Amino acid sequence: MLLFLQKDDVRKSKSLSEKSTMVISSRLGLRQEICQKIRMGGVSQVEEINANFLTSDKIELPEFLNGVIIDIENYKDTAKAVSIIYSKIPRDCWCVVVGDIDSIAVAQKFSESGIAYFYSTFQLNDMVEQIASGLPKVGGRKAINISVLGCKGGIGTTLLSYQLSRSITHAKSLPLLLLQGDNGSHDIDLLLGKKLNQDVVAYNDNLDLKRETSVFSPDFSQEDYGNYNFIVFDQNIHNCEKEQLNQLAENTQCAILLIDYSMSSVRVARKFLDEYERVQRSNVRSSRRLFICLNESRPALDARLSLTDLQTLLGHPITISLPYVKKAGEKLMAPGLWKTGRKQPLDQLMRYVLGVEEAKNNKQNAPMLTQLRHLFSR
Repeated sequence: MLLFLQKDDVRKSKSLSEKSTMVISSRLGLRQEICQKIRMGGVSQVEEINANFLTSDKIELPEFLNGVIIDIENYKDTAKAVSIIYSKIPRDCWCVVVGDIDSIAVAQKFSESGIAYFYSTFQLNDMVEQIASGLPKVGGRKAINISVLGCKGGIGTTLLSYQLSRSITHAKSLPLLLLQGDNGSHDIDLLLGKKLNQDVVAYNDNLDLKRETSVFSPDFSQEDYGNYNFIVFDQNIHNCEKEQLNQLAENTQCAILLIDYSMSSVRVARKFLDEYERVQRSNVRSSRRLFICLNESRPALDARLSLTDLQTLLGHPITISLPYVKKAGEKLMAPGLWKTGRKQPLDQLMRYVLGVEEAKNNKQNAPMLTQLRHLFSR
């Protein structure tokens, strides 16, 4: 569903007539048809961009923007599309998408994220009618919830949460809240030098900090979180019950499981994956994504599990490996942490989370996985 969010004082001084409506499509015919229809519907200041919104990194939007119409063609991954939209479109701007897939399920998935979907062949007139009537305030565009879940104590969950938050706000000048959960280490104030309580603390222009002390899995649809495009939720799950893991799987849009080479972290990750897969099966309309991050937080040992062994045990590919950093010291808070040569795994993870790139999925050894699952269940 759609929502005109409250404008700040600067934007309130600008009338809607001074703002533009942007049409973004790489298909000339469709782009011209949409522009013509919305102008005939009484919408002025219509601009257009010849680009594929979901794949282009070079789209520049004007400062005073009323709304955006995005052509997603036949794109099917709604979760990734929503992430890309949220990472590029300001929250005080309405957004609708048009596509070539005639599907109620696809429209429903976008609607649940506060974005209206219209079938490009038959529903353009319906879209124009809604835009011309002002897109009634009937719902909310929720922030993207990125849950960084530590599968072992002292594994670096808070550090990854901060570094990922910093990387996102550096790449996208959009508001982000870093929320530390009640089951975490509660050391973010020591890392960042900011005293935290249950109130929001500004860290820089786009990054706010907050500590959650009363709720294990917050409701991110609440008004308190309405000012953010992204919420990075830092939570440890190494000592959680099955019901808590299920709750996290239900509530998160993007989960990052942080493990190391220990069997204890792998077992915890596997328990969460079981709940995550159960939630996915029970709600086929849901749009969720999951990544597994391996933190090589200690020097390599000859006896440790191999990467292939870890992936077989998990039944899921490891998305990113964070290399061991010797004598990190002050480097912990630096942007270049984990960078080796030209490789920057943190930036790669950020690009996966924002949907800029597709994570590689490796095929797993299914027979071995079945045997090991049976072993774990004893």
